[in-house]
Amino acid sequence: MISGKYCSTSLNIYKISQNIFSQNNIFDALKTYINTFQQAKYYPTKFRKRTADRIIRSKYSLGCTDDALVARAILRVKDISTKYVETVQKEWLESGIDNINKSQIINHVFLDVYYKDEWLVLNPAWGLTLDNKYIFKNKEYVVLGKGVDFDHLIGDYGFLTTTNTEEIKKLVIDYVYKHKYYKY
Repeated sequence: MISGKYCSTSLNIYKISQNIFSQNNIFDALKTYINTFQQAKYYPTKFRKRTADRIIRSKYSLGCTDDALVARAILRVKDISTKYVETVQKEWLESGIDNINKSQIINHVFLDVYYKDEWLVLNPAWGLTLDNKYIFKNKEYVVLGKGVDFDHLIGDYGFLTTTNTEEIKKLVIDYVYKHKYYKY
């Protein structure tokens, strides 16, 4: 099982996983643990630059990317296969190029988790999604890429490795045009 640069395990992660896996519902226990982190505002100097272990030691999360990295590392300790899933809100994509250019990108990170012989969709801070769909706050999300972490989603998904939100938005728009994900 490939760990990825940002999701590698450590003794600290192993100890945390022992407590989570002693619970009846590991996904609820994982959600509860992740929600103990202080939610910090966006820090460009730290966004997509910290490992799961560093996030855990800091006791704060910058949002869904950090939450997914931590959850993936914890689940890996028990050899539960996961995929890091980068998405963007479908409604935002379909709102038209003029609106997209004027608005902030609306993206979210989920995990695909292989558990008890089936793939499930996990929103780490919220739990398993209904019907295994990429839905967050009642909005549907479109998958842009899957991998071990954001660092592995280069290639067609090169926008996933930058920390500049305007650059991400421009690259997402180019990607969306190329793959015709929204109405013209």
